Amino acid sequence: NVMSKKPAPSKVLPAKEASSFKQLLKLYEAKQYKKGLKLAEQILKNYPEHGETLAMKGLILHCTEKKTEAYDLVKRGLRNDITSHICWHVFGLVYRSDRNYPEAIKCYLNALKHDKSNQQILRDLSNLQVQMRDYKGFVDTRRQILILKSSNKANWIAYTLAQHLNRDYVQALKAYDAYEDTIEKPWKKNDLELSEMLLYKNQIIEESGDLERALSHLLEVKDFVLDKVAIKEKNAELLFKLNRTSAAQQAYRDLIKMNPDNLNYHKRYRASLGEDGESLKKEYKELAEEFPRSELIQIIRLELVSNEDFKPLFEIFVRKSIKKGVPSLFTSLKKFYHDEEKVNIIEEVILGLVASFKSGNEKEDSPLLLLWSLFFLAQHYD
Repeated sequence: NVMSKKPAPSKVLPAKEASSFKQLLKLYEAKQYKKGLKLAEQILKNYPEHGETLAMKGLILHCTEKKTEAYDLVKRGLRNDITSHICWHVFGLVYRSDRNYPEAIKCYLNALKHDKSNQQILRDLSNLQVQMRDYKGFVDTRRQILILKSSNKANWIAYTLAQHLNRDYVQALKAYDAYEDTIEKPWKKNDLELSEMLLYKNQIIEESGDLERALSHLLEVKDFVLDKVAIKEKNAELLFKLNRTSAAQQAYRDLIKMNPDNLNYHKRYRASLGEDGESLKKEYKELAEEFPRSELIQIIRLELVSNEDFKPLFEIFVRKSIKKGVPSLFTSLKKFYHDEEKVNIIEEVILGLVASFKSGNEKEDSPLLLLWSLFFLAQHYD
């Protein structure tokens, strides 16, 4: 699917060879390089200077790693038929394969001078432009593709993306609205494509800086978005960015209820609660009681308490983790090692547990608990 099947207007082959050339293009696309090479040589036997066949032979050789010969053939083909969009396209494909993207783009642009409406060349050019972060060029190319085939909704989506990447949010939303007009009304609530596109439109509105509009749009379309978690996350994020503190707190509290071990939820929840240490302690004490199995909440609570309250809470937490045999226990507690007093408390508690497990005073199976305690202690001393 890299070639146009239409031969260039100049240097046209007779009917038999023209048919063979079309077959050559198909063989290349099917990656049947040996057959393609054989067919190219048959054409060149009768027409040794046919530019497009020379270029195609070079392209096939390039795919079989004979790069020096390939470049020579492609250049020779181009010299013989410099007005051929196929020769220029082939030269671009060779450059692209060798990651010489600026030269590949130049070749594609030259190809389009001789066949302005070739959609395959336009698509290849647009792909390279976005890869090279040439968003202005990407917009221009996707606009040309859209003009050629405006009935294809994928072209509207691609044009929307191009304007979005170019940070022209007004034009991106106009293009999106044109795409939305192609969707059958009334909207269906189980349409996955519509669901994802509505979230994408919301992203564009948000990035444009109109947070109020983004929030109102989110509430308008929430019934048609299948990813309910994404809706709740975006709602909470927008409330937070709009400084609606109370609503943001409640939104993040609801998300924490859904997934108490999501670190991002806790970061935003704590930020929405502000810097009041006592308020944070109170909130996380309640959360720890509500979600006793959440390791993350217990660790955050340990971060918030004073060194005086740290020891009893840490002992409960670490005892439970050792009984469960959590290999990553030390890693999750590394953040406390910048506080010398907390490090001393951790060491004191672990040494106490080791002594207790060695003495056999624990109700549980002591040898395994002793092993996990010593494993933690080894990491602590390392």
